[in-house]
Amino acid sequence: MNLFLKKLAAHCLLLLPAAAAFAQKTGGGTVADIKDQPIAFANIVLLTKADSTIITGVTAKEDGTFSISLPQKPCLVRLTSLGYRTLTLPADTLLHSPRLLLESTDSLLGEAVVSARRPISRLEAGAIITTVENTVLSKSGNAKDLLSRVPGLNKTSDDNIEVLGKGTPLFYINGREMRDPKELERLRSEDIKSVEVIQNPGARYDSSVGAVVRIRTVKRAGDGFGVDAIANFYQAFYPKESGQLNMRYRHKGLELFAEGNFTQWKMKSTSQTVQTIFSDHTWQQDFTQRISFDYKRVNATAGFNLDLKGESSLGMRYAYDRQLPFKASGSLNSQVFEDGAASDVLRSEILMNHEAEPTHQLNAYYYGKFGKQELNIDADFYMQRANQSQTSDEQSQTADDRKVDTDNPIKSITGAAKIHYGVPLGGGKFGVGVQASLTDRTDDYIVKNATEETAAWGVQSSSTELRQQAVAGYAEYARNIKKWNFSAGLRFEHVSFDYFANNVKQPGQCRTYDNFFPKLSLAGPVGKTQLMLSYSSTTQRPSYNDLSNNVTYANRYVMQGGNPYLRPSFTHSVSAVSVWKFLQANVTFQQVKDAVIMWAERVPGNSSAVKISNINKSFPTLSASVSASPVIKKIWHPTWTLYLMKQWFEMSMDGLGTVKSKNPIFNGSWSNSFELPKKYTVMLDMSYSSAGNYQNARLTRRDHFQLSLGLRKSWLKDQLTLTVRGYNLLNKNQWDNTIYTNLTQMNQSTISEGRMLGVTLQWRFNASHSRYRGQGAGSGEIQRLSSGSKKN
Repeated sequence: MNLFLKKLAAHCLLLLPAAAAFAQKTGGGTVADIKDQPIAFANIVLLTKADSTIITGVTAKEDGTFSISLPQKPCLVRLTSLGYRTLTLPADTLLHSPRLLLESTDSLLGEAVVSARRPISRLEAGAIITTVENTVLSKSGNAKDLLSRVPGLNKTSDDNIEVLGKGTPLFYINGREMRDPKELERLRSEDIKSVEVIQNPGARYDSSVGAVVRIRTVKRAGDGFGVDAIANFYQAFYPKESGQLNMRYRHKGLELFAEGNFTQWKMKSTSQTVQTIFSDHTWQQDFTQRISFDYKRVNATAGFNLDLKGESSLGMRYAYDRQLPFKASGSLNSQVFEDGAASDVLRSEILMNHEAEPTHQLNAYYYGKFGKQELNIDADFYMQRANQSQTSDEQSQTADDRKVDTDNPIKSITGAAKIHYGVPLGGGKFGVGVQASLTDRTDDYIVKNATEETAAWGVQSSSTELRQQAVAGYAEYARNIKKWNFSAGLRFEHVSFDYFANNVKQPGQCRTYDNFFPKLSLAGPVGKTQLMLSYSSTTQRPSYNDLSNNVTYANRYVMQGGNPYLRPSFTHSVSAVSVWKFLQANVTFQQVKDAVIMWAERVPGNSSAVKISNINKSFPTLSASVSASPVIKKIWHPTWTLYLMKQWFEMSMDGLGTVKSKNPIFNGSWSNSFELPKKYTVMLDMSYSSAGNYQNARLTRRDHFQLSLGLRKSWLKDQLTLTVRGYNLLNKNQWDNTIYTNLTQMNQSTISEGRMLGVTLQWRFNASHSRYRGQGAGSGEIQRLSSGSKKN
């Protein structure tokens, strides 16, 4: 096998005779600062002695190491990194793999030392890498605050992080897949070394993954016991509190870790909706919905990581998550009009009880490195059980009153495994792998006061079981050709889906899918600009909730349910990304086939009522973004981001004919950090979202001009940190939208909580982030079980 690989590599090198003749010997070394700490992504350039003409160049890895081909003739090597003095040496020095120390160019400002370095964003091997350590980004607060300032990323109105033009990414922390989004709030920005944004993930990732964000933390040296404690308090209309305790013990190659977290908060919201149903008559319902509830959640994680011989390691991680029982109450009051004339007045009181057993999740991994070959093995197990009871007591002014009392017990279980093997081949890197998962979900909807009358209303008990088996295989290859990086991959997925209704298999709703998902990317320099072109094919499978047969009763005119006939959606994406100094730009075109969108269907025997569900529709989209993150006067670090998204979507609906949905949406943000003496940092952030169209919705009034202000101060060599922030200082908390379906038009106005004050206090002792390297094997299935559909 080794002889075959050597021969194949030799044949591939024959394709580059000029390069082979030029590179006669190899040098290398490690770039570090005067404290002997590695400097990531330093530039190493070979120059002619006569006139300093550039011969070739490379970039150091994260650990500061590099290798470079040296010509036969004597030349010079120049090492540069922003924030350090340039070092020039004879190139032959690199033949002995020396440790090359660069002197910092830090300058004094008052009593504080302010580094001249800025966040460095660059393209490398298909990823945009932003250096965080020793930059202003490390003073952002937590990881979510940091990511909202990274060029190419954006914090949405619902407080999630998305990749512009690609949607919600899959997050990894030190190679471990992040399961709980709250981890981003628990991870300190000071502990982050770099952030990698991969806009065209390789074939090794699930086909539902449209983007990946890899977070690498700072490696803290030394063994012993470490503690990290965080307390958060937020005050809006209601208070919100959370606390976290992280503990780690390291001895030689063994790491033991445990984390605990508690969160509690209250919420209330008010929405006003005008719903028009186009039927044999025009039915209009003007209703106001109010809801409030208490939320409490406890989660804990424990595990170990063991370093083996060389760079190999293995580990296991168990996560316990418990959403404590809570009650939610609400009201739904509406006026009903038939052909413009008053018809009825409805008043509904709604009470919900949510009880969930603990969610259990277990991950185990093995990472082995044998010479230049690597082997990754990951396994996941996930189990969740919950029940939601709902009572709707509806009073009518002109008709009989109604009461609907339901239970909705759900049980989900999945297991997954993944094996990846990588080996150098032909001057590049070749990877191959297999992945498999089994999922079983039971979803019962029980009408406790079921009668012939409730059945006539369209509310019936149902029992649904969904079983899925998925097997995938993939191959991917990447290599550098001169200064350009080329990567290609192909993934095949076989998915078998069985659907049971009331314990009877439904052949018409069972599905089998066999699909290929190709990936291509090319990245390299064009003058002083770094450019990446890519193509990818991804899928978005409907969530298990979307596939359910359940029908939830809102009132006698509107109900909500799933659609077991939904198909997966497929997206073909073509992207271009460029990076020049502190500027980034991105353009993405997507052709979406069978996207899952909101739709409506008539309730049999009642022309005035509809069931809101989902259906598949196809349409193209175009998005573009540009970001700038300069440093001004060494203390001011602004980041500007502009984003534009446009779609071409149209549909036919009763009463209105063809409705075109193609107005663009514009988003803009301006983040500012000011580094002041005595370890003070001031943060001033602004963002704006315009009106426009998204799928079959028209976003009209959007009070999304947000303004926030924060102050951060640290003591005891950054062991104790206090952050105070004011959010939504302009109290913009209302947005309006109109949703069109084939039968309805819904104009909705929602008012949420306004201004909010947040205080975070964090203390750490000898703390560091876990070195756990499990990558996860069942991300797609766990996401579909625990929430809605994944975004592309």
